[in-house]
Amino acid sequence: MQRWIALTAVAGLLMIAACDTADTTAPTVVITMPSDGDTLAQGNIAITVHATDNKAMSRVEFYVDNAMKGADSAADADTFRYTWDATSESLGHTIKAKAYDAAENMAEQTITVYVRKAFVGTIHDHDIAADETWYPSGNPHYVTQGIAVANGAKLTIMPGCLVKFYTGTDVGLLIGNTTTGELIAVGKPDSLITFTSNAASPQPGDWYGIRFANADRPTSHLSYCVFDYGGYADGGAISPTWYSAVSVDHCTIRNSAGNGISTEDHDGWVKDFTGNTITSCAKYPMDAYANNVRHIGTGNVLTGNGFDYIAIHGREVESTGTWLKQSVPYLVHDSTDVGLGGDASPVLTIEEGTTIKFGIGSSMTVGYTVNATLLAEGDSLNPITFTSASSTPQAGDWRFLWLAMGPLAAQSKLTWCNILYAGGVSNEGNLLITGEALPVVQHCEIAYSAAYGIWLDGAVYPDPATLRAENNIHDNASGDIRTP
Repeated sequence: MQRWIALTAVAGLLMIAACDTADTTAPTVVITMPSDGDTLAQGNIAITVHATDNKAMSRVEFYVDNAMKGADSAADADTFRYTWDATSESLGHTIKAKAYDAAENMAEQTITVYVRKAFVGTIHDHDIAADETWYPSGNPHYVTQGIAVANGAKLTIMPGCLVKFYTGTDVGLLIGNTTTGELIAVGKPDSLITFTSNAASPQPGDWYGIRFANADRPTSHLSYCVFDYGGYADGGAISPTWYSAVSVDHCTIRNSAGNGISTEDHDGWVKDFTGNTITSCAKYPMDAYANNVRHIGTGNVLTGNGFDYIAIHGREVESTGTWLKQSVPYLVHDSTDVGLGGDASPVLTIEEGTTIKFGIGSSMTVGYTVNATLLAEGDSLNPITFTSASSTPQAGDWRFLWLAMGPLAAQSKLTWCNILYAGGVSNEGNLLITGEALPVVQHCEIAYSAAYGIWLDGAVYPDPATLRAENNIHDNASGDIRTP
């Protein structure tokens, strides 16, 4: 009996000793997702850990950059999970998993991941050969290269779209080239369409601009748009070229490295040009061929540019129209003659208050070999001024305003006009009236000529005494009026 009791006691002690043995074996832990070195998009990032123990697991703690973010103690098939909110994160981060068993033994693993900003927007990197529409839900729209809209295609850009152009002198839109193309970008006053640079620190001329070529459909239309940082040094943010035309209204053009609007390449033009603002461009707000100035409408603000003029290229004014008073003067380039005339017998009207400045050696000729009429009728408060473009004008800076032969020349009228600082090159006068032209010339100041104030020629001409009586003619080097 005593032996049995002793054996039982020994067995009990052995069992107690076995139960008191400490658990010193650490768990195993592996971060299964993401992988070390992964680049991840911003957003919710799932972290999964596989952890096991020789006895029992307690939990897995999750750390990002050594800051504890959460823990999971409810494993599913030895897998522990945590979702990291990385919607505002970027660059590199460490992810650490610490696995604990029931005895608080711990094992850990650390990996490094990289978070990039989630891409939002739409990439455009190919020519458009079929009708296409861009919506604001796809904002921003990134244009990564020069894109041609041709093959009869129409690109429609909806109100509220933001279009960003990668930098480069060849990055932009070309509408119509050898085949037809059309651009419709018609925004709303409260939902503008914006075309701008994608650069972090945008600069003038970052992108090429929008060019309309000879196959552009005349229905292309830009309205309630903003153009920023487009336009290279020899072009414009908007460039109608090769006889193309585009309607432009209620648009803002800023920060071109050249002009706001450039039409210098082969007679392109803008039409229905009303309510626009062009500012902070390195050169002119816009230029135009003489026959197309009539398309420049009302309500435009064109100040704050490198040269605050509407630059006029030469060639004939062949169509009847009006040059409206704008917020800046018109400028006729050096050595350029603006000629009025054509088979349609055009009538050019210049609105009261308008100023036209002439570069060195430039001029305006009305009806030299073909019919034309000039109506420049100002008033005492809003005279029309023809003068030198020089900042310090001198007699003879430009050539003349010439009313020449032709049966319609008698219909021309100059009232309340200032004709100043001409008479250069040919040494004739500020105002030339020749070839039996009999225009009305009244209430004009004709002064500071390098030759005569008025040069008359032909068998028939206005009465010099009447011209003197009805006009203020003074300070002309060769005299007030020359008669044949």
